[in-house]
Amino acid sequence: MTETLNKPTITFEFANALGADVHLKIGTPICVGDDEWRCPFMFTGVSNSRVRWTTGASAAQALELSLRVASDVFSTLEEVANGAVTWLDGSSFELMRRSDA
Repeated sequence: MTETLNKPTITFEFANALGADVHLKIGTPICVGDDEWRCPFMFTGVSNSRVRWTTGASAAQALELSLRVASDVFSTLEEVANGAVTWLDGSSFELMRRSDA
């Protein structure tokens, strides 16, 4: 299933303190069963670059969950904790604002 990251649906680009490229790749959601979709995402160019998956009831939900989970995972990366990765001039990475309503 990881071949879905060969042609990512969405790619975000960062730079670390050494100028190396860091990317977030979000793959194309795939149907794995009745009302079950999975969407892969992966950070590359960082210490913990493994494929992670989110699951949703639709392709859109799986993709949205990948964006939300990626935001949470971003803050746990070693490079971010050390302040070495920047996104829009900061170490905060929030793709989707969460509503309290």
